Amino acid sequence: MSKHQVESTALALLESYCRSDFATLQNLFTHDDSVTFFGTHEDLRFLGWNELAESLAQQLAEMNYTEISVKSCNVNLYANGFAACVSLVLDYRGMVAGKRIEHDEVRLTLAMEKSSAGWRIVQCHWSIPRVGSLLSSNASIIGPSEAAPSA
Repeated sequence: MSKHQVESTALALLESYCRSDFATLQNLFTHDDSVTFFGTHEDLRFLGWNELAESLAQQLAEMNYTEISVKSCNVNLYANGFAACVSLVLDYRGMVAGKRIEHDEVRLTLAMEKSSAGWRIVQCHWSIPRVGSLLSSNASIIGPSEAAPSA
């Protein structure tokens, strides 16, 4: 039953984004100084509920339309069922600040803890895949034998 509750919390997060529903969204996160949110870009890093709440409210205000299709959801429980990690792969379509945004294979990772109020998100990481190849044909990969010359 707990895995189902964790998955329901993760899906409620996505539904909150789709409806621009800050009231529901804020109830899914823990409200303390340790809650952490990372996005793909370096300016999307928030530590603590106050920073995160301000960012989430701003993000939702700029979203005119959001459609999310979940392709996979994996839930693992830890600490005798009081902690969970969730990894999702999803497709995102939307209008943000008047611009059409489309991303396939977006990865979302959540860490949650079980409290008396239910499952709460303590860490959230969105990762949008790069457009094009990660490595160009000119790139080289340094393996263990090339990492550093031996002294």
